[in-house]
Amino acid sequence: MRPIKRFLLCCLALACLSLGGLPARGQETAGATGEVSLPDLHRLDQEIAAARRDETSQNAARLGVPLEDLREYSDNLAVLRNLVLRIQAERRWLGELETRRKVLSADQGPAFPEGAPPYPLSLLDGIRDRMENAQRRLDKDRFLKRSYAADRESDLDELKNAQAEQRVLRERLDQAGLSRRERLRVAWKLEAALLDERLCRAALASLELRMKGIEAEQLLLTAGRDRDAQLLSALLPKVGYSAQDLEAQRHLVEEKLNLFARWARQNEEHQADLTGLLARRGGARGGKEDPEGEALDLLLSLYQRLEDQARQAEQVLLQTRQVWERRYSLLKGGDEAPEVSMLHRWKEENDLWIAFLRETVTERQQVLASFQTQVESLVRSLPAEKGEGEGGVRSELLRGIAETREQTLETIARFLALQALSGRFSDEIASRETKVGWWRNAQAAVSQAAGVAWERELWVVEGRSVTLGKVVQALGILLAGVFLANLLSRIVRARIHANEKRDIHLALLLQRLVYYLFVAGLVLFALHVVHIPLTAFAFLGGAVAIGIGVGAQDFFRNLISGLILMVEKPVRIRDIIEIDGEYAVVKEIDSRTAHVRTFDGVDLFLPNSAFLGDKIRNRTYAHRTVKVKVDVTVAYGSDPGTVRRLMLEAAEAHPRVLADPEPYVRFAEFQNSALLFRLTVFLSQEELVRSGRILEDARSDLRFALAESLPAAGIDIVPGGLMDVRFPAGDPFPKGNDGAPR
Repeated sequence: MRPIKRFLLCCLALACLSLGGLPARGQETAGATGEVSLPDLHRLDQEIAAARRDETSQNAARLGVPLEDLREYSDNLAVLRNLVLRIQAERRWLGELETRRKVLSADQGPAFPEGAPPYPLSLLDGIRDRMENAQRRLDKDRFLKRSYAADRESDLDELKNAQAEQRVLRERLDQAGLSRRERLRVAWKLEAALLDERLCRAALASLELRMKGIEAEQLLLTAGRDRDAQLLSALLPKVGYSAQDLEAQRHLVEEKLNLFARWARQNEEHQADLTGLLARRGGARGGKEDPEGEALDLLLSLYQRLEDQARQAEQVLLQTRQVWERRYSLLKGGDEAPEVSMLHRWKEENDLWIAFLRETVTERQQVLASFQTQVESLVRSLPAEKGEGEGGVRSELLRGIAETREQTLETIARFLALQALSGRFSDEIASRETKVGWWRNAQAAVSQAAGVAWERELWVVEGRSVTLGKVVQALGILLAGVFLANLLSRIVRARIHANEKRDIHLALLLQRLVYYLFVAGLVLFALHVVHIPLTAFAFLGGAVAIGIGVGAQDFFRNLISGLILMVEKPVRIRDIIEIDGEYAVVKEIDSRTAHVRTFDGVDLFLPNSAFLGDKIRNRTYAHRTVKVKVDVTVAYGSDPGTVRRLMLEAAEAHPRVLADPEPYVRFAEFQNSALLFRLTVFLSQEELVRSGRILEDARSDLRFALAESLPAAGIDIVPGGLMDVRFPAGDPFPKGNDGAPR
């Protein structure tokens, strides 16, 4: 065995002994736990130093590898050293967690606060804060655990790949006939693959320690949260009014108000200085040619934003103080306790504040990020010689963004604090409402909501307020009036129908006219009763009115078409019409549509305007019978008179064919191979209205009769489309001289 090969195999053995064997996917603890032995740091430092010395072009040429690979090898050794340090720190962290777990296990339950009850609300808030922080850390640990599990799978795959590469390289070294240069190159690659394996094993060991640490931390956090939950449940009944705690919260709010007031004064001073500086510069406002002017303009915008932000923070702090006062007012009893209606009003205000704070926090974070990006871009564009001294534009920009960050983060903290406080206040209101009783809560809620909604102002016209209550009254009058209008229109229809039994269309027309006139008068009356002038609807505007007009164009066209149908009567109820070759009965003509039923039993609702076109034929407009045609084709040579006689006999024998008008037969056409005869009969409109099947049944019966009588008389019925080809006498296919047909 050659010396270099022996050296590399020794390195492989040492690496395997130092970091253990390859862990299987179901048994990763064999080589990826915190129990693995770590390489000596002193020895690693020596390896790193030696690898750095070998980063030369001559050595790369001797080994036959790129210089970048030598540098990567040195970097991987440094990464291995960092992993060793991390594993040592993670072992210490895991030991600390284990110690804390033992201390917590030896504890005998939650520790109650010192002093006698009643306890203040701030004590409960502190416990809730600990529970919420523990829950956030638990959520974060669950996310990290999933991420570490995915990284672990990836590292295991990389470890397998490194070992597979080592096997290939060893087989390559065992081959005979390799040149010395090639053997050196393969040997160095094997050493690099061994280092990759050491890195993978160290990374797996670090991941395993972190996952164990997360599991131990989750146990501690869960136990602490549960203990706090027990303590909170025990303290809730013992919480009472505390003037001292309320005064302390007011004092904290006053301190924050003073802080924001001081910041507001500073911002005003900065704005005054910048305004004066811009005035001395001639009012220049930035651009690529003047980055300093652009920076000053941005600074002025920053301080203006901060001034608005300070005013908003002041409102938030005042609301914080009010929420604390209201929270303690809930703890009072007797006559000092707030009414149920007051609780509902507080809850509505609280919900509005929570929604506002949730949106504003995101907005403030986005504004801060935007300003920081603009400042960083401007700082890079400013000349270095103009921004190095104290009071230069560059230093002013950096100071401005620092102040903006400080004040914005403090503002966001106040917003989040009020958001959490408001959430707890809402829970306390809900708890108080359950103690009052659901019936009183429901009464108060309904009464308050109804009162507010009833007096809600929708718009104002001519000095008059149009409220929701007035609109509801008007709608009530309209609904009652529409019911009376329907009743009245039916009475009118019945009276007229009794006098004009032959014409129901007159009754329908008068019914519709009475109905629409009554509804129009009812609308005017309802508006007058509730004191809503017609000009109140002028807010719709011309564009909206035009849009409504265009949208209602079909409605009015069909409405007018319905009136025309009732007056001119081109189509009447019980008429039989033809639609695209299909027969149907008119069942009803309404204001906008007509209800028809086909002879196949399909109900259609056609717009009234369709009856004034040319697509619909009225088969019973002038008479009360329906013409039905049956076509028969017979062979050439048949006696036309016999055919006519047999067809008339079949028609006269049918019980539903009317004798008046009489049926008749027409010799319709000489076809290519047949004679076409058409039998025309008439059926009763009344029977067809009762059942549309009668028409097709009659056609079928006539065809059955003709199919029996015509062949019995020696007359052949020729199917449509059949071609009769006749050849002249003699041979139809004459032959040529060779005997083949021509």
